[in-house]
Amino acid sequence: MTAIGKLLIWFGLNFAALVLLVLKLIKDGERYSEALRITWEWIVVQNKPNFPAGSNPPVTWTPLLGRSWWLMLIIFGVTWVNSSEIVFFPVLLFLILIHIYWFLEGHVHQSERFERILNLNQNWGIIYKEIDEGSGMESKTLAELDLRKKNLLVLAIDRRGQLTPFPKGLEVLTAGDRLVMFGDLYSFHGIFENDAALKPAISENNKETL
Repeated sequence: MTAIGKLLIWFGLNFAALVLLVLKLIKDGERYSEALRITWEWIVVQNKPNFPAGSNPPVTWTPLLGRSWWLMLIIFGVTWVNSSEIVFFPVLLFLILIHIYWFLEGHVHQSERFERILNLNQNWGIIYKEIDEGSGMESKTLAELDLRKKNLLVLAIDRRGQLTPFPKGLEVLTAGDRLVMFGDLYSFHGIFENDAALKPAISENNKETL
């Protein structure tokens, strides 16, 4: 087998390992763009990303894939410079396009939060909201937040791919939870645009229980 053939097999194995790693992360509950961001940090940047508590970290051969990936890029680049074989150019171009797509899909789309509003009329709608880290809702139960008094009803919680429909009041919210709510849109904006608006509702609740 020629050196070109061996390099192409090496590229194919690395690319297949990358696809398997992305699929594993998606199976573990990560979104597609988040899976691409994690693999970029681990393989290209060589930094171990932070995973939420309770998540399954990637397989143990991931660091080896990172070294193999960089070695492949270096050898492909050096071989392309010193070789007249035309087959290296389309493969190198494909590698460049992969990295551009990989970075953009994993980082540019990260700014798109799980937050959408389906308007039913001017005042009411169905709301999709992701809880950010450090939010006033984090580590609080639905009973403590008492969103019903603000005309917001939590219909479901999506936690890393596990859906909890009609959650109970004792459900504790964590960063990354995705809420599906029905309610007053003005009330929603008033609460979520300023986390401090959640605190009076909690303190009033505490006073009532006292």
